[in-house]
Parts: sequence; C-alpha cells; structure tokens
Amino acid sequence: MEVRVLPPQPAGRAAGGGPFFIILDSNGHRGGFIVFAVIEIGGHQYRVQAGDQIQVEKLPLQPGASLEIDRVLMVGEGAEVRIGQPFVPEARVRATVLGQVKGEKIIVFKYRPGAKRYRRKQGHRQIYTVLRIEAIETGVPASA
Repeated sequence: MEVRVLPPQPAGRAAGGGPFFIILDSNGHRGGFIVFAVIEIGGHQYRVQAGDQIQVEKLPLQPGASLEIDRVLMVGEGAEVRIGQPFVPEARVRATVLGQVKGEKIIVFKYRPGAKRYRRKQGHRQIYTVLRIEAIETGVPASA
C-alpha cells in the first residue's frame, strides 16, 4: 500500500493541538491519523513524523546524503501502534542530511576553594547533524 503525506495542516482538535498531517492512500482517500515512529540514533531516541527536522549527534555524512534508519523502536498509525522487541521488523525511516550545526556554548568552570588561584574556564560547542525525515516505511524487508 502506497501512502502519500500532504503538508501539515493548521493545528486543530483532531490532532490534539499538534501538527495534523493528511494521509492519502494509493486510491487518494483521506485518513485522519498521524503516522509517527520512535527511532534510535547515536544512543538517543527521537519521536519523528514525515517532514520533521531533528538534530542528532554528529554523523560522518555530507549534506544532501540520504540515510535509512532501521533501528525503529515503535511505529504508530492512528489507533494502531506497533512496538518492537527491541526493533519493529520490516520498518525503516528515510532521512536526508541538511547539514552540520554547532549547539549552544557550554561553559566548564573548575574551581577548588582549598587551592589558591585555581580557576579554569573552558568552553565547548557540540556539533550536531540536522536530518529531515522524508518517509516512514513499514512492510519493507530489511536491507543487509
């Protein structure tokens, strides 16, 4: 079954106040449910929908590169939710790399009250990869 996702519609009651996607099946019929997935990348879990942009730990990929994520922990389509043990078989998420960005600056300040003149100040900015979620696919055999 082919599923097309139209751009997000204004938030309303049906979506519980969040973004509401109109789902069309291969016949062009509307379904009023949200397709989402919980994926794992770099030891972190993210809840994503088609069209979302997420920041993940730095990945060694160039902007414009395509990425298939098969570590899908959960897939939800309307009232139906499939939970993996640990991963959902035959489910994957396709994403595109938009670029690399730096996070907010974090100040690391070390101070020892017992030592005279011991003060160390250091800054750090973590590098993140920005991904755009293109599609959530189910019923697709896992690639080896």
